[in-house]
Amino acid sequence: MRITRAVSPYLASNMYAVIERGAAVVVDPFDDGGKAVGDARVVAILLTHEHSDHLSGANAYRERYACPIVCTRLCAERAASPRQNLSEYFDAFLQMEGFAQYCSGSATMQPFSLALAGGFEREAAGDWLGHAWRLFATPGHSAGSMCILLDQRALFTGDTLLKGRETATGLPGGSARELAAVTIPRLMALDRTLRVYPGHFAPFRLGDSPMLAGDRHGRG
Repeated sequence: MRITRAVSPYLASNMYAVIERGAAVVVDPFDDGGKAVGDARVVAILLTHEHSDHLSGANAYRERYACPIVCTRLCAERAASPRQNLSEYFDAFLQMEGFAQYCSGSATMQPFSLALAGGFEREAAGDWLGHAWRLFATPGHSAGSMCILLDQRALFTGDTLLKGRETATGLPGGSARELAAVTIPRLMALDRTLRVYPGHFAPFRLGDSPMLAGDRHGRG
């Protein structure tokens, strides 16, 4: 199994492809014409949350590979709203997040209506590629956020955890209260040696996240 990362030249977001034996699972796709997976057949698309920079290529990948899109129920509902998926004011969002160099005007401002296999409320599981996948809701950055645990060795976090940054909770659907009450305890229960694959910037070790420093278990 190998995990590859591609960075959108327009949205500054990470797309991941988990590839094994000619099949792939794609996390947070942008439309790169399938370059991220090469000759592999995509069997599932996973979305960490509903913001347009993390799902801009979801429908293109689904149509190309006839595969399901999986996310939380709230992600599925909110992805169709230009306000809730941030596409209504995406350039302003990029400015606020420090990605001004990626602003490109109305080209990024489009609604997304996802053809989903079905959303889930709190937790779901999959066995794609012969590996164990645990998908669990992590509200805070957005109402529909989730993290994806692969084989107790890799954690895809979207914007729930970013290297060297506090989690942004001031966007539509964000909640500092839910981040503290629901998400941080769920992440604290995980192995700190996990490799984190975030929605922006480079991967890092879970134990290196300042968001999880000083928990009651004393790990880190």
